[in-house]
Amino acid sequence: MENEPLSLQTTIEDACDIAASRAREKKLKLLIDIAENVPAWVRGDVTRLRQVLLNFINNAIKFTDQGQVLISVNALGEAASQDHALLEFRVKDTGIGIPLDRQDALFQSFSQVDASTARRYGGTGLGLAICKRLAHLMGGNVGLESSPGQGSTFWFTAQLQRADAQEPSATSSYYMASLNGQRAVLIDDTALNLRILDKQVKRWGMHTVQFERAKNALDWLATHTAKVIVVDMHMPDMDGYDFAKTLRQTQPTANIVLLTSGMAPSGEIAALFDAVLLKPYRQSQLFDALIRANNMQAALTPAASGPAIVAKHQHILVADDNAVNLKVALAMLTKLGYEASTAHNGEEAIAMVEQSCAEQQPYAAILMDANMPVMDGYAAARHIVSTYGASAPPMIALTASVMQEDRQRCLDAGMLGFLPKPLRIDELADALERYASTPAGGPITGGQECSTAVPVKSSLVDWSRLDQFKEFDDTRRTMARDVITLFITDVPMRIAAIEATLPGCNPADLCLALHALKGASSNVGARALVASCYELEAACNHNTWPAIAQTQVAHIALLAQQTCQELLEF
Repeated sequence: MENEPLSLQTTIEDACDIAASRAREKKLKLLIDIAENVPAWVRGDVTRLRQVLLNFINNAIKFTDQGQVLISVNALGEAASQDHALLEFRVKDTGIGIPLDRQDALFQSFSQVDASTARRYGGTGLGLAICKRLAHLMGGNVGLESSPGQGSTFWFTAQLQRADAQEPSATSSYYMASLNGQRAVLIDDTALNLRILDKQVKRWGMHTVQFERAKNALDWLATHTAKVIVVDMHMPDMDGYDFAKTLRQTQPTANIVLLTSGMAPSGEIAALFDAVLLKPYRQSQLFDALIRANNMQAALTPAASGPAIVAKHQHILVADDNAVNLKVALAMLTKLGYEASTAHNGEEAIAMVEQSCAEQQPYAAILMDANMPVMDGYAAARHIVSTYGASAPPMIALTASVMQEDRQRCLDAGMLGFLPKPLRIDELADALERYASTPAGGPITGGQECSTAVPVKSSLVDWSRLDQFKEFDDTRRTMARDVITLFITDVPMRIAAIEATLPGCNPADLCLALHALKGASSNVGARALVASCYELEAACNHNTWPAIAQTQVAHIALLAQQTCQELLEF
């Protein structure tokens, strides 16, 4: 385990950033609540800490269809005032809940609530067992509290040493002084959201007035003034848009900051607000928005360099069960100016296509992974084509396979062509330029074809792959670091899934597990790992159990460990 200084606020916000896109698609509120007794900086293993947090958060989002996911941190007992703090991290959701008689088994390997849960939501059941081991390594424990239909709270503790701040706070004393004593009106229909928001702005010396109904806030503002107004978009009776539109009629210069769990507004709606923040927002982003809304000459967050993104006004659906692949695809699509949504299996993709067509807002294209749990991309594509015919959104297969018969299967299922994994932004741009919103076409020929063999390289990582992210990353390489974190978090479960196929000697199961690891590895340039997966996958092509399976799987596990260690140096 590493023992380096880390910011708890940043660590939690990083984990939420990675999970945020899925939460927004499900219209879930993702909230962070850090208690006052929690130290700002501690010493620990930031990768392992974030791995446990991300696993709990992803599970909460997966099993929650409406409501919210709350991540809270508190310092326990007398240790809260000593050099070492025993911290408790809790992830609470409003999801399906778990029966009492199934709770004890959840932290065991390959355990899920029941078979129907596995079929619907996917997953191997390994993540929580790994989280338990990591919590023990951090001097803590894990547990849960849940009832069917009442949601779940997964928690873990960690014994961490306090540390001095390693970098200046983004919320400098100069700017804090400019907010000190100012009045902020806070509007949100959820009492918990208001409490968290109130605690955040009071840290900067602001006085607050809180309302759970926008109409009540309008009545109060008719006879009072405020330096800034922070309003949630999604509220009953009157939403954030109607509130701002009404207030602008009487107070055209009011400073209004919008918080939203959905897509960022554009055009006339966006023009009503001085700043818009997507939940979960970082604390520094809220602070910066308040500074901007107060018309300060400078803001804390520097403007992004480079040319502005030109909106395409086209919505792309990405269907893939691999978090690393989704992160890369969404970043590329954003850079290219497309809006994007994600599905984690074929059934989700079908449901989202049905909803988009019912709302008369069909997707301009679907990027469809061929191999997914619950329903694969081939079956999903056939269903979409048979249901919508010529009106079906154009589908482009995402595949790491080099086999011509697999690519022919994509075409036979109704997909227009394929893009090789790992994705390249230039090939993706060409494919969407050619096929998006086009009901018919031929196979993609502009993309770079995979070679028929993957040579083994002496180096573990092809760093040029991560360098490709610079085109759509920020100066701190946040995107690349997020992808690496996702990969390192995902690898133990992928390796365990491969090892689990050994007792049954089923080549089809082994190929599926290898394919998943190979696809994720290619996205981070883990070329030695890709080559080893390819070698064993090729040995299974004749539907026979390869004699080298046991030895090669052990080699793959070792390569995975070495690759993760090298990526941590990025």
